[in-house]
Amino acid sequence: MTYFDLGITIPAFMRELEGAITLKTLLVGLVKAPVFAFVIAMVGCFEGMRVERNAASVGKLTTRSVVESIFLIIALDAGFSVLFSVLGIMTAAASFDLPARSRSFASAKAGKLRMRPSW
Repeated sequence: MTYFDLGITIPAFMRELEGAITLKTLLVGLVKAPVFAFVIAMVGCFEGMRVERNAASVGKLTTRSVVESIFLIIALDAGFSVLFSVLGIMTAAASFDLPARSRSFASAKAGKLRMRPSW
């Protein structure tokens, strides 16, 4: 999509991606993802075991499990942010601090990608 829509070649995209994502970011994602998956699975199983023998119950509890899962993921993500910040693993400023090269990266097609000034 970046090539066809924005005119960014694959090597240019990979170079910028490498500069924007650090090993620390990858490791934080690898820690959080299984925890989130476990929570979603447990909520789905818990609500699934409460289903009665009618279609209305299935629909109601499916919706409930989705809403509960979304809420818990948001709460857990906030908890991870606090934990990682206290431990000094990842701070909010570090997660959004892109290299200067990435901030000035613009599309080859004029007008397709609007960049804010990097001052």
